[in-house]
Amino acid sequence: GLDSSPVHHSATYGGIHSHPYVGDSFWSDNTCAEKCTCTSSGLQCVSQPCSFGQACRPSMFQFSCQTVQRETCTISGDPHYYTYDDTVFHFQGTCTYVLSEECGHNLPYFRVEGKNEHRGSTHVSWTRLVRVFVYDEMIELVKDQRGKALVSTLVPLERALEHAVDIVNLLT
Repeated sequence: GLDSSPVHHSATYGGIHSHPYVGDSFWSDNTCAEKCTCTSSGLQCVSQPCSFGQACRPSMFQFSCQTVQRETCTISGDPHYYTYDDTVFHFQGTCTYVLSEECGHNLPYFRVEGKNEHRGSTHVSWTRLVRVFVYDEMIELVKDQRGKALVSTLVPLERALEHAVDIVNLLT
């Protein structure tokens, strides 16, 4: 087993100064890209970034990978908007609207836009297209283009989602 006695020297790594014990582990900095473990032969660090659904955040005296709470919002019908906090709006506008956007929660930047159009009458509208911006990509889903997404060109949805599986997980 690992010896829990203090190492005979102090360690400073990623701006953290401490007296680690053999077996202690920590992420090296505020990106949580590298995890370090104190061994009897010194500090050993390996690439171990946070997994999907986690973000690097401060915790006590160091940074660590923490689970990001997921929420869902939906739009359906002539549009009924169900927000992250379960509030319902019925809105008949016909512009492009920001439906969701990253706002400082240590997530990759993303933005979801929806464009509404009239539905046979100027009093009723529905969502014509949805655009997702993430990881320097734009994915556009258009009404009447079932199973297809515009990434750079119109391609089958399955192919587009191969490059954007994180988007689907992020939004569900």
